Amino acid sequence: MYVFRGKKKRLNSPLSIFIFILMVILVILFFIPENITAEPGTSLEIKVGFYENPPKIYKIENNNYTNNLQYTGFFPELLNYIAEQEGWSLTYVEGTWTQCLDRLSSGEIDVLPDVGFSNERAELYNFTQEPVITDLAYIYTLDNSSIQTFEELENKRIAVMKNDIDYIGPRGFLNISKIFNLNCEIVEYNDLISVFESIANRTVDAGVANGLFGNHNAYKYNLQRTLLSFNKIDFKFAFPKNKSLTNVIAPIIDEWVKNLKNDENSIYYDLYDEFIAPIQDSSTNIPSWFFYSFLGLTATALLFLTISIIFKNRVKKKTLELQIANNMITGISDNLVNGYIYQLTITKGDIPPKYNYIGAGIENVLGVKPEEAYKDPYIQYKLMHPDDLPTFKKKEHEAYQEFLKNKQKKNKKVVFFAETRFILPDGSIRWLQITSSPHFGKNNNIIWNGVALDITERKKIEEEEKKLLKQLQQSQKLDALGQLAGGIAHDFNNVLTSIIGMVELIKIEDNKEKKEEYLNTILSVAKKTGKLTKNLLTFAREEIYLKKTVNMISLISETVRLLRSTLDKSIAISLDNTAEHVHVLGDESNLQNLIMNLGINASQAMPNGGNLDFSIENVILDEEFCNSSQFNIFPGEFVKISIKDNGCGMPPDILDKIFDPFFTTKSKGTGLGLTVCLGIIKTHKGAIKVKSKLNIGSVFEVYLPVSLKPLIKPNNTHENNTHENNTHENNTHENNTHEIAQIENISSRHGTLLVVEDEKPIRLLITTQLERIGYKVISAEDGVMGLKNFQEFRDKIDLIILDVIMPKMGGKEFLKEIRQKDTEIPVLISSGYAKKEEISELQALGISDILHKPFEIRDLINLVNKWIGH
Repeated sequence: MYVFRGKKKRLNSPLSIFIFILMVILVILFFIPENITAEPGTSLEIKVGFYENPPKIYKIENNNYTNNLQYTGFFPELLNYIAEQEGWSLTYVEGTWTQCLDRLSSGEIDVLPDVGFSNERAELYNFTQEPVITDLAYIYTLDNSSIQTFEELENKRIAVMKNDIDYIGPRGFLNISKIFNLNCEIVEYNDLISVFESIANRTVDAGVANGLFGNHNAYKYNLQRTLLSFNKIDFKFAFPKNKSLTNVIAPIIDEWVKNLKNDENSIYYDLYDEFIAPIQDSSTNIPSWFFYSFLGLTATALLFLTISIIFKNRVKKKTLELQIANNMITGISDNLVNGYIYQLTITKGDIPPKYNYIGAGIENVLGVKPEEAYKDPYIQYKLMHPDDLPTFKKKEHEAYQEFLKNKQKKNKKVVFFAETRFILPDGSIRWLQITSSPHFGKNNNIIWNGVALDITERKKIEEEEKKLLKQLQQSQKLDALGQLAGGIAHDFNNVLTSIIGMVELIKIEDNKEKKEEYLNTILSVAKKTGKLTKNLLTFAREEIYLKKTVNMISLISETVRLLRSTLDKSIAISLDNTAEHVHVLGDESNLQNLIMNLGINASQAMPNGGNLDFSIENVILDEEFCNSSQFNIFPGEFVKISIKDNGCGMPPDILDKIFDPFFTTKSKGTGLGLTVCLGIIKTHKGAIKVKSKLNIGSVFEVYLPVSLKPLIKPNNTHENNTHENNTHENNTHENNTHEIAQIENISSRHGTLLVVEDEKPIRLLITTQLERIGYKVISAEDGVMGLKNFQEFRDKIDLIILDVIMPKMGGKEFLKEIRQKDTEIPVLISSGYAKKEEISELQALGISDILHKPFEIRDLINLVNKWIGH
C-alpha cells in the first residue's frame, strides 16, 4: 500500500465543522473564482491505462476522493476534473508500464497518462501538444554510497524500469552508458517501486528514476539522489494512433491542460501543490493543538475583517502574487542541486560588491557554504580557473559596457554568458555555465541577477563525442589516403610511360622535326605532372603561398568574366554582392583557382544549359556554429560566397564523397578538383557547406574570414614564380620551341655559383644550363661537400643554389654554418616539397628566394640573373 504523504486531515469535530461552514459562506459571498467554462461534451466511455508511478499516478485504499475511488495522483486527478467538466465516464485498466504501452498501441485503452515524449514515441502514439509536466532523470543510490560520477558506475549493477524513456530514450541511460563506454550490468524491472526496492535490498548498486518519483519515494528506502542528472523530458497524455476517439478527446484534453496552466488559480496548481511539491519532513509539522487554536482565532477574525478584505482585495492579490513568486524562486533555487541562483549588487566608489542572495546549491556545486559567499563577494573569482579568469572578466566587462551604452533603451536587455572552469577546495575541477543580466537598482547601483549551472557531465560527454568524431575522421582520412595513393600511381605511371616511350622514339628517329616533336611532348607531359604535384601539395595544405589582402568582389568579378567567355553560352551567369567587407587574407592565385574550379564544376552539372549564380554577403558565425563545424574556424565576420546551379544535383551517397581525392563521376579528369578546393579553403581558415537535391541543383557555400588589414602589394618576382594561369593548362609545341630559342639567345653572363644538390640529374641540369650562358659552377652532392667547397672558394662564390632535403647534412644545417661565416651572400632554395614550418625557419636564416621544383630553365636563369646583380 502506497499512501501519499502530506494528505490533508479530515476535520470531524463540531468546531471544525462550524469553521468549515463559516469559511465556505465567506468564500461564496466575497470571492468569485475564475473557472474555465465549456459546454459538456457527448457522454463518452473512456478507458484509461494505469500503472504505479507515485506521486504522478498511483493507487491507495480508503481514498477520500469521489471519482475513481482507488486511483489518484497528479495525472488521474487532473483527468478526472476534465472528464467531469466534459461529462465523460472513465474506466481505469491496471497493468505494468510495458502492458500499458502495448494496450495503447493496440487501441485497448483510449488514453495513457504520464508518458514521456520523444520523436520516436511520436511515431507510435498521438500526444497532447501542451506538456503536462517536465522532469529530469537521476541516478539513485543508498545514502552511504560514494557514487557521484558516471565513471563510478563502471562494473556496477544498475536497475531500470523496462521500456522507460529514461532508460531506452535517445538521451536515456542506455545511450549514456555507451557514451562513457561503461561496462555495467543493467537489470530491468516492471515498475519504479521495484527499482527502488532492489537498491534498498542491495540487489543492485544504483538505479534510474525520474526526479518526481524520487522526491516522494526515495526517503522510504533510505536512498539518496546523486548529482548525475540527464534526459530532460516533457510528460504528456498519450493516445492510440489511427483511432477515431483519439481525434475527439485529444484536442479537448490538450485545450484544457493549456488553459488550466495559464490560470494560476486553477485546479492544476492546486493539484501541483498537493502531489508534486516536495514533501516536508514530518518533524516540521505544526502541532494539532496549535492548528485548531489557529483556526478558531482565524474564524473570529474573519467576522470582523470581511468588509476590510473586500476593499483590500486587490492589494492582497498583488502581495500574494509577489509572495508566491518569491517562494517559488526560493524553492527552485534551494532545490537546484546542480546549480545556484545569485543576485549581486555593485556600488559606485570603493565599496566592495555585495551578494543580496545566493542559493544553497553553491555548496553542492563549488563546495562553499552560502555564508562564506556572503562574507566574500569575490568568491567566484577566487575559485575560477586562472586560465579562464581573464576571458571571463573580459566578457563580463564587455557586457557591462554594452549595458551602460544601452541604458536609455528600456527594452534592450543585456545578457552575459560564459562557460568556465572552477577549482574546488578539494582540488577537483567543475565546469559551470554562468548566465547573468544587469539592471539598475536603488541609487543607480547595478544589480546582476545570475544563474550558475554545473555542466561538468555535459562537457565530458562533449569531449567523448569529439574523440569519437576525431577517430571517425582519422578512419576516413586513411581511406582517402589509400585512394590517393592509387590515383597518384595511376597518373605517374601514365607520365612515365609517355616519357619512356618518347625517349625510345628519339633514339631510333633520324628526322630532326620528329625528334623535336617528341622532345616537346616530353616537356608538355612534364609540365602537366608539375601541375598535378602542385594540386597534391594544395590538397595537403603544405604549399607555400603568398599571404596578402585580397578583394574578393574584384577577384570573383574577374573570374565570372573569364567563365562567361569560356563556358557554353546556354549557361546564364549572374553575380550579386551585398557584402560591405569583401577583403580576405590569403593567396590570390589559389583563391581564384578555388572560385574557377567551383564555377566549372557547377557548369558541368548543366550539360543542357541553365543558371549559374554567384552571390557574396557578410555573415557572422557564432561560437555554436564554429564548435559544431568540422573546420578549424573561429567566431567572427566572414565573407560568404555562394555558387548555385540548377543542374542535375547529387544523391546523398555521392554528396558524402565529393571531396575525396580522385573521386569523380565524370569520364575525364583526375578527381582532384574539389579536393584541391577543400585544401585551399582549409589553408585560408575557412569552411564550406554543400546543399544538393537530385534534379533540382546544388549550392556550394564558401566561408572565408574577413580581413580588415590594408591592401599590400605583393613582390612581383615572387608572385610571378608562384602564379599559375588556370585558363592555359596545355602549352603548344610552338610555345615550347619559342622558349628554348629564347634561352639559347641569352647573352653571356659572368659569376660563380655553388650548387648543392643530391640528385645527380638535377645537379647536371643546373650546372650545364648555367655554364652554357657563361656562369662558372662549383657543384656538391651534399651539405658536407658543399660546406667544404664554400670554405675553399669563399671569395669567388657569388650565389648559392641549395636543396633542402639531402643526406649527411641537410639544407637547413648547411645554411646555419654558412650564415656564421657570411651573412650577405644570396642563397636560393630549390625545393620540390617543403613544409611551411621549414620554410619559415629557412627565411629566418636569410634565404633570398625559392626555386620551386619542377622548374623551367627560364625560371632558373631569371632568378640567378636577379640575385647575381645583372
